Order: sequence, then structure tokens, then C-alpha cells
Amino acid sequence: MRFIKGLSHETINLLKRIYAQSKYSHVRRRAHCILLSHEGYQTKELMNIFDVSIVTIYNWFNAWEELNLV
Repeated sequence: MRFIKGLSHETINLLKRIYAQSKYSHVRRRAHCILLSHEGYQTKELMNIFDVSIVTIYNWFNAWEELNLV
């Protein structure tokens, strides 16, 4: 099981703002996924919520972790 952990308050606020305001739906979805993972949603739940494969979820996680925004 893989989760996004250790997000700072500022990063959480940034993700919430992106989720609420981005004009790009794919950016909103990814921000929402990162937030839900941080809240403890499991990968299988995220796959169902976003109707994507586990590979897509892990790609989103990998891309996020590469940014080093914690």
C-alpha cells in the first residue's frame, strides 16, 4: 500500500487551491488524488474514485514525489 505522507500545511493549502481553481481537469484530478492519499485513502479506493488503473495512480504519485513538494 502506498500513500502520500508528510505534506506541510502550506502544501496542503496549495493542493486545495489547485483542486478548486485550476482550469485543467487533469491537474485538478491529480491534486485531488494527492490530497485523498494524504488523508489515508487506499490505492484501490483512488482507482475507483478516479476510474484509472493502478499504474496511473502510481505515475501520479511518482510525479508528485519527483517535485519534492512536502
